[in-house]
Amino acid sequence: MSTEGLLDDIQQQVTLTRDEVLTAEFLATEGMLEWFGALIEDSQDWAALGVRQWRYLVEDNLQTLEAGVRARTLEDLAELPRVHLQRRMNRLGEGLEGGRKLAERSVRRALEPLASVWSPFLQMVRRDHTS
Repeated sequence: MSTEGLLDDIQQQVTLTRDEVLTAEFLATEGMLEWFGALIEDSQDWAALGVRQWRYLVEDNLQTLEAGVRARTLEDLAELPRVHLQRRMNRLGEGLEGGRKLAERSVRRALEPLASVWSPFLQMVRRDHTS
C-alpha cells in the first residue's frame, strides 16, 4: 500500500471516528435532556400525590368532625370511627396505588436512556469495528 493510500485510509478513519463521537455526544445530550425532563415531571407528580393525600386527610377529619356535630344518637356517634377509618383506608389505598404506579414509571424512565440512547451507539461502534 502506498503512503498516499495509507494517508487516505487514516483520514477516513479519523473522519469516521469524529462523526461517531459527534453522534454519541448528540445522542447522550438528547437522552439526558429527556431523562431530566422526565425527572422533573415525576417530581411534580410525586408532589401532587403528596398534596392530594394531605388534602384528603384534612377533608376526612373535617367530615368526621362535622358528622360528630350533626350526630343525634349514640348509634350515630358509634358509627363515626368505622366510617372515618373506611374513608381513610380508601384514600390511603388510592395514594399507595398512585405511588406504586409513579415509582414504576419513574424507574422505567430512569433506565430508558440506557436502552434507547446507548444501545444504538454501541451497535454502531461494534459494526464499525467489525467492518
